[in-house]
Amino acid sequence: MEAQEANEAWGMDFMFDRTEYGRRMKLFNVVDEHTRESLEIRVEWEMDSLDVIETLDELINERGA
Repeated sequence: MEAQEANEAWGMDFMFDRTEYGRRMKLFNVVDEHTRESLEIRVEWEMDSLDVIETLDELINERGA
């Protein structure tokens, strides 16, 4: 099913990168499936499920459920 309006569905994904000195970074990306707007890119050295929940809670408070 395709999203018909903004905030109807969000896509989430993780990306990984390394600094020039080899330290690993984790990026958590949230994109609106209808508008393709990047809603959040959270970058941390380490990230767990509580960080993901915190990010989503902030977006829900900002944009609605």
